[in-house]
Amino acid sequence: GKTGGIARYKTEKHGQSCTQSAIVGYMQTENFDFWHTKINSWIDNEISKTNQEISWSIDDKLKERSDVTPILSKCQSTHQRKTLPNIHLTHLWVNLQNNAS
Repeated sequence: GKTGGIARYKTEKHGQSCTQSAIVGYMQTENFDFWHTKINSWIDNEISKTNQEISWSIDDKLKERSDVTPILSKCQSTHQRKTLPNIHLTHLWVNLQNNAS
């Protein structure tokens, strides 16, 4: 949609003065695979919509995921913005669940 973390960068609400930034997500349920798939499916859903305020494409999907430790995962994405140059985002996910070890 237009209020999620990536969308705020695409609409230039965040990151106006940079071409690289990071988003930190805290996992309280599920696992890294689940959230990687879920976020990319949300992006797929946005791609399928027409007449939207934000233009989404397959290039917006999360890529290059690597699980650094059982409680930290990292992935990358690059996004077109309305008037500014593309922004490269690093997504850091922290697993807050007790069973993360």
